[in-house]
Amino acid sequence: MDGDGVLTFENGHVYIGQFKADKIEGKGTETLDNGETYVGNFANDFMHGAGKVINKKGEVIKAGIWEDGEFKEEKNIGGAKRSKRKKAKNKRF
Repeated sequence: MDGDGVLTFENGHVYIGQFKADKIEGKGTETLDNGETYVGNFANDFMHGAGKVINKKGEVIKAGIWEDGEFKEEKNIGGAKRSKRKKAKNKRF
């Protein structure tokens, strides 16, 4: 199959998204049996690339980079960047 489609797995997971050469490939959404949803990129039938996991309440609980189905690198949620800060000294002008 090539293009968009729906795949229901034996374990209850449901994938909605892109396929290429009969593999899950591209952007998609996989709803897990525990009610959580992965939204993001897939490659070669696995979560691969940027994506996020959303719980039943609609809250993002994990966002980052996946490789071959495994979470590898966390990304800040909401575009915020973390940096080390030096303590400022109080100065009067």
